[in-house]
Amino acid sequence: MFPGASIALVKSLNDGADDVGEAIRSATDLGGERASSADLEYTIRHLVEVAVRALSTGINGLHTAISVLDRLGASLCDMVGRNLPSGVWLSDGKTCLVASGADYDGVTDAMFPMIRQNAAGSTAVVIRMLDVLTAVASCEPRLDRHATLAQRAKLVVEDARRSIGNNADLHDLLASFERFEAVFTG
Repeated sequence: MFPGASIALVKSLNDGADDVGEAIRSATDLGGERASSADLEYTIRHLVEVAVRALSTGINGLHTAISVLDRLGASLCDMVGRNLPSGVWLSDGKTCLVASGADYDGVTDAMFPMIRQNAAGSTAVVIRMLDVLTAVASCEPRLDRHATLAQRAKLVVEDARRSIGNNADLHDLLASFERFEAVFTG
């Protein structure tokens, strides 16, 4: 947080002042540093950073990047059937607090783009990313989430077409994408 900055704006204060105050207290957890327990995307960004560092030319730790992808995929599978908090708190059926919340698009956006961008040309990593997206899509029943996963998979293929020069590797990647698409067609 920024010292002295507002953390909430109350539009009107009626007899529900105690409810508003409680909503603000329950929606915030202030400390000297961001905490993973309070910010899902913060934790994700730390894992992604491990993968991105592993993909750097000096380290070239493909197995580490693949392991991070596996953990991210397992997390998305754990989210099946769960709703992410909307960031809207109600009191007596009326909105009393609106705070930023993580949604599925935001969570997957924190997970995949940086790894995808840094894995350009690394066939093993981008194929694994498609395999992870396939596994998640196979257990996720929600169509809105399927659309998000499909968009992420299409970006992997677009990047791969530009960065993978070996036809056999590109063929393997496209076969992985076909398996992803098969999840939706049965």
